[in-house]
Amino acid sequence: MGIRPVLILVLGALLLSGCDDPAPPSTPNVDALLDAGRPMDMGPDVTIPEPSVDAVGDQNITDAGMELSDTGPMDATPLAPDLGPDHSRDNVPPATARLVAGYAERTLGFPIGIGTVGYAPGVGATTPFASLYPGTNAQHTDLTARAVVLRNGDEAVVLVRTDSIGIWQDMLRDIRVRLREEGRADLADGLIVGATHTHSSGGRIFDHFVGEVAVGPFLPGLYQRVRDGIVNAVLAADAAVVEAQVGHRLIQVPQLHNDRRCENEDLQDDTMGLIKVTRDDGSLLALIVNYAMHGTILNKDDWTLSRDASGAVESGIESRLERPAPVLYFQG
Repeated sequence: MGIRPVLILVLGALLLSGCDDPAPPSTPNVDALLDAGRPMDMGPDVTIPEPSVDAVGDQNITDAGMELSDTGPMDATPLAPDLGPDHSRDNVPPATARLVAGYAERTLGFPIGIGTVGYAPGVGATTPFASLYPGTNAQHTDLTARAVVLRNGDEAVVLVRTDSIGIWQDMLRDIRVRLREEGRADLADGLIVGATHTHSSGGRIFDHFVGEVAVGPFLPGLYQRVRDGIVNAVLAADAAVVEAQVGHRLIQVPQLHNDRRCENEDLQDDTMGLIKVTRDDGSLLALIVNYAMHGTILNKDDWTLSRDASGAVESGIESRLERPAPVLYFQG
């Protein structure tokens, strides 16, 4: 059995085990399997001779007209590369006299047919987008990036929630690069991205071996589509800013989650953080919810794109508001 299937089976066993399950069987020694699957031929033994040192003191040595001195590398002045003019702040707006805020939402562009993420392989739809994991054949809710931009003076804070299993460091870096290319280094510097961790999101957007084990082989075109969806949400939110006010509160909500493995009840955090962003007329512009929950309701055999439990929290709160306003769920 190859390395990738072994890691997938181990990952699947960890994800599917619950507090009612018997003790999991022992797993193979992964290190041994990796070593067995990766033989290394080091070739014949090579003996490296000890270096010889000639006592030259402080003398300069001349060879073929080139003078060698005892000047160390720290004494040399490094050559700075010519990167040209910096345009990363060309489109930063003038400093505001007070707090302004804006909101926008853009699709991430996952197509029906892409596989879901983090589940063990199984039998499902065969599609052009599916590889390693079966493809999806239905869509429950759209998968989006929701962004709130807060600017005060010459500083900005950008809160983005994405309907995705996670945010890889490369994705965060590339979003910041794209914002700087747009001349908005202020938005890049203040960027915070949080994934809802829905397993019913699309995969194949992590360019890393561990990520590919969990979400399937990397698709560069899909990665760029998701990245640009996030960038466009940020820029659209900034374009929609109005004068605003912000409030916050902490409440205790124990009924929405529990320890599914029955091991860490004493460590359970029931705190829900709320950030309310309102316009000057008192109307709600956006509500940000921060709460710890592994929001997986749909199972591995549904093959449906969905925001899953985090989307249910957003929709449930939105349905109880006096006036329509977006809710952004951030994992605690």
